[in-house]
Amino acid sequence: MLTNWLRLVKHTWKMVQKKQTCPWKAARNAAKEAQVIVCDYNHLFIEEVRNASLKAMDLKLDDLIVIVDEAHNLPDRVRMGMQRRLTPIMVRNAASEIEEHLGNMQRIAQISGDMNESIMLKSWSLAVCKEFRLILAREFKRMVSELKEMMRC
Repeated sequence: MLTNWLRLVKHTWKMVQKKQTCPWKAARNAAKEAQVIVCDYNHLFIEEVRNASLKAMDLKLDDLIVIVDEAHNLPDRVRMGMQRRLTPIMVRNAASEIEEHLGNMQRIAQISGDMNESIMLKSWSLAVCKEFRLILAREFKRMVSELKEMMRC
């Protein structure tokens, strides 16, 4: 059980691999019983993330005592979290994370013979990210060309 003692990510990862479960879901479920939770700013200060995280952990903001470390970074982090932009780096990172998760799921599926629908969904998500990266690169080149043309005039 995750809540029996303080765990590092690597310990949690080893445990969930043995039980063939999702580490994110296991950590969120354990948070329901935990007395102390260490998390990133986003989980409290970005409204959409906070609402989803607290709901998944069955917690209410009014019931929490919040200690913010490195609070001088908070304004910039919140501002960045509230921006509505998508960069090629973000898409690349998403594709990389999906690829890693897909590989883990495929290894587990080989052992258990399960999760076919999840694997198909992750494969589709990866294909979408890769295609979107190509579209972003093409659009960026087009915009740069247009700017160069405008500067010549």
